Formats: sequence, C-alpha cells, structure tokens
Amino acid sequence: MKIVFLVRHAKSSWKDSSLPDRDRPLKKRGARDLELLRPVLTAHEHKPEHVFSSDARRAAETAATLAAFYGLKKSHVAFTPELYAASPGEILDFIRNRDDGLRSIMIVGHNPEMSEAVDLLGEEPLEVLLPTSAIVCSSFFIDSWEELRENTGHLEFFEYPRKYKQEVPGSTNTSTGS
Repeated sequence: MKIVFLVRHAKSSWKDSSLPDRDRPLKKRGARDLELLRPVLTAHEHKPEHVFSSDARRAAETAATLAAFYGLKKSHVAFTPELYAASPGEILDFIRNRDDGLRSIMIVGHNPEMSEAVDLLGEEPLEVLLPTSAIVCSSFFIDSWEELRENTGHLEFFEYPRKYKQEVPGSTNTSTGS
C-alpha cells in the first residue's frame, strides 16, 4: 500500500504587490492555521516519510512547517519547480516517478491544480475547491508508484483549519440564514 497526502499551501500574503508570485510568503494567519492542524494531523495513523513541494515561497514554508510537525529531517523535504503550476496530470506523473522505497509522500502545491488532482486520484471526487491549508490523505493498494492510476485512491482523511475553528460567541451564524 502507498499513501499520498495532497496539500494546498497555507494562506499567503498579498501585502507587497511588487513581489513576483513565487516569492509571496505566508500570512500570519496561514502559520496559525497550520498550527491549529498540528494535533489533528499528528493524531492520524498515516504520516508522510518525505515531503515534495512547489518551490514557491508560500508552498515551501507550508511544507517546512508540516515536515517539522512530523519530525522529518531537512533531507526528507524537497522543493521543486516542476510542482509550481503543475497540472493534475503532471502531479500524477510526478508521484509515479517517486522511489518505491517510500511508502508515504506529501505533495504541497497550489489551487486549482491540487483540488483537481484530489478529484483525479480519488475513488470518489470531493468536488470542492480545497481551502488554504487543506490536506487530503488517500491510500492506494499498489506496490509501486508506477502502478498509480486515476480514481483509485481511498480517502483516509480530509482536514482543513475551518473544521477546528471555534465560532466566536455573538457572531452571526450564516448557516441559519440570518
């Protein structure tokens, strides 16, 4: 069995409009959102052995934070330009070319490609645009990454910060239509 974590990077900053897109950092909220997920993620049975990330700053910062949650060494985190703006098919090909010695990998990238990749790989599409800091973990009953096929991933979990944020007392509850 192989495990794939697909991650949309945490909330990024648009504060400095002069920065090229690849150089945009995380917002403080993005770092807080990741920290909110730490106990949730580390409580799950599945853990990544290696993290592969887009080389965009916001994705790289997300990847480094998540790797630290799992106690991964820097040598188990790779930043690659080919994951920046990679199509879902390119993400699938990237995964297929991983070392079979790895049982579980995490891919950190961008939307809409990450949302589309989740739907491409899953048995049942989530059919949602992944929110920032979203992590989808799927298992595949294969022995080699080369065997990875579309629509064969069994959803293990789908985590994102909003699931764990406390509603502020006195705030408007939009779900009641008020």
